[in-house]
Amino acid sequence: MVTKAEEQAQQNPKNIDAWNRYGDLAMRFAMFNPADYQKAQAAFAHVLHIDPDNREALRGIGDIYFDLRQYSNAIDAYSHYLRINPDDSQVLTDLGTMYLSQHNNAEAIKEYRMALMRKSDFFPAEFNLGVAYLLLKDNESARDALVKARAIAPNGPARTRVDEMLSRLDQRTAMADAKRGTDARSVSSSQQTAPQ
Repeated sequence: MVTKAEEQAQQNPKNIDAWNRYGDLAMRFAMFNPADYQKAQAAFAHVLHIDPDNREALRGIGDIYFDLRQYSNAIDAYSHYLRINPDDSQVLTDLGTMYLSQHNNAEAIKEYRMALMRKSDFFPAEFNLGVAYLLLKDNESARDALVKARAIAPNGPARTRVDEMLSRLDQRTAMADAKRGTDARSVSSSQQTAPQ
């Protein structure tokens, strides 16, 4: 199947649709054969050589970089795409995830919030927002985002993931509260036994 799409693209070097189809198909097959990432990347690069602002190719090559964990390249591709199509909640979320992968939580949160401003019921952005806040140890904001994510979760497995995260958050909060209580008792005890 990929070879047929590749042949069609090769026979029509200026046919952007044929090259995007080939890139998309090769990217899908890359899940089974990672060597196909190179084919997909070459196809999308061919399109971008012809049309540097081609949304499908920018998103496709960004997704390849995402999958290959080439975060800076993915950020560049997604940012370029979003200059052309700023209302795409999925790409805003993917961009946020790339920032999160680089430990740039503030930028990740900004992108997730922008995605939610455009589509308030977009589960991946709300869930990832909760994860970003968890990484910042902002338990209250994490809980708010995860509770919202649970309410808009598209199916049982997604809700189960959110419930697991909320359970971990409850454990973290309980441990922090217990530690604060122990610390407070230690301070109080040391004040009572201090010589006057």
